[in-house]
Amino acid sequence: MNPGKSEPESNSYQIPYFSSERVAKGEHCLSPIATKPDRTQYQIMRMMNGLGIKHCRVINISDIRNTQSGSLADDLLALVSDFHRLFSRDRQQELQNVYSSLVEDAFIFLAWGRDIIDCEPFKLLAERCFLTLPENKVVLGIPGEDDLKFKHPLPRGRAGSPSKWLKEAEDCFNEILGI
Repeated sequence: MNPGKSEPESNSYQIPYFSSERVAKGEHCLSPIATKPDRTQYQIMRMMNGLGIKHCRVINISDIRNTQSGSLADDLLALVSDFHRLFSRDRQQELQNVYSSLVEDAFIFLAWGRDIIDCEPFKLLAERCFLTLPENKVVLGIPGEDDLKFKHPLPRGRAGSPSKWLKEAEDCFNEILGI
């Protein structure tokens, strides 16, 4: 389930709270469940619809459930372990299972945001993510000011509007596809 505001489809499912300590122990690794999408996931679906894409898998850079970048940064700073990230060395088999399940013509679209990269632990997450990306997949995203910054689907403040992000995403795909 997306760490944002998505909710379980079933009203009877209780979302467990995972403290930094529980995440460090790996107690947050649960089986996937059907969910009601949040605004970010709806934005990704709008992008997919516009591009004629039928399936996607959202891979979160961290399992910490926090919708606010500033307090997410605080959560990351408080963690001793990096087990909360699928890209950690301890979860390589899990990550490889995700990558090996991708269809041949799958691509990877990076969209974790720009401001959060200024938080050192998040920057380390992004760097580790880059190290694990499969070489046989096209990797793209709407770039920010440096190599690690990619625009989030729901840009905040002066960063732009969701409709502008959709247009930039389409342009990004068209550039890769040579359209």
